[in-house]
Amino acid sequence: MTSKTTPLYGKMDYDIYKPSNKLCNSLGSWLVVLLVVDWIVQARLSMTGVNRPLRGLAGVGTLILLLLLLFSKAKASRGMMGIGTLIVFLAVLVVAAIAAAVLISSGTSLQQKALITSAGTKEGILPALDAVSIRGADPTPGGTPHSVTRLYILARLPAGSDALSLNSTIIQFDTTMASQTFTYNGTVANGVSASGTSSYVVTYLKSGPYQEDGYVNLGDMVNVKFNIDGQLGENMRGRITIVPQRGNLNQLEFITPETMVEPMVVLWPTT
Repeated sequence: MTSKTTPLYGKMDYDIYKPSNKLCNSLGSWLVVLLVVDWIVQARLSMTGVNRPLRGLAGVGTLILLLLLLFSKAKASRGMMGIGTLIVFLAVLVVAAIAAAVLISSGTSLQQKALITSAGTKEGILPALDAVSIRGADPTPGGTPHSVTRLYILARLPAGSDALSLNSTIIQFDTTMASQTFTYNGTVANGVSASGTSSYVVTYLKSGPYQEDGYVNLGDMVNVKFNIDGQLGENMRGRITIVPQRGNLNQLEFITPETMVEPMVVLWPTT
C-alpha cells in the first residue's frame, strides 16, 4: 500500500501571491506617474517662490505610495488590494490638490504680472496730454501781426490714462534760436493769461466729473497758456514738449504760416 506524504503545512497555494504581484505592478505604474507629477509640481513651486514647508507637502503623496509599494512586497494578502487602492486614491488626491493650488497661485501671479506690464505699456505709449490744437497770438499793444508771443494749447487727458498732476508737469518750448522751460503757476479764469516767461497757467474750459485744480482728469478740457521770450515770426519752426513726472512725453512740432495777419493763428495741426 502506497502512502502519500502530506506537506507539513498543507498544500501550498501560490495563487495568494498573484494579487500582491498585480498590486506591485499597478503601484509601480502609479509611482512613475506621481514621480513625474511631483517633479513638475516641485519645479513650479520653486519658480513661484513658495516656501519650503508647502513645497515639502507636494511629495507626501509620492512618499505614501512608495511606502505602500515596499510594504506590499513584504505582504502577500488579498486584503491588501482594497487598502492599496484606497491609499493610492488618497495619494493621487493629495498630489492633485497641491497641483491645483500651484496652478491657481501661478494663474494669480501671471495675472498680476500682466496687469503691471499692461500699466507700464500704457504709460510708455499714451502721451501725458492729448493736444487738440495749438494757437498763437501777439496780445501786446502795438504788437505786429506778423509774429506771436503767446501760445495756447487746447488739451485733454487721453482715454484710459490716469489723472495728470500739473505741479509735476513741465512744458518746454524750442526754436532754432532759443529754448525755454515753463512750470505750472495755477489756475486762472477764462480771459486771464500768464505773466512772465517762465510759467504757464491753465483754464478749465470744460470740467469732468472729477475736476480738481492742479490736475487734469478724464472729461476735463484745459487751455494751457504761456508767454514765449521774444517773438516767433513767420515761417519759423517750433516744438512744444510736454514732460510729465510719469508717463510718456508728448512732442508737438509745427511751422508758423508764411503770412500771419490775424490776431490769432492756428499753428497745429496744420492742413
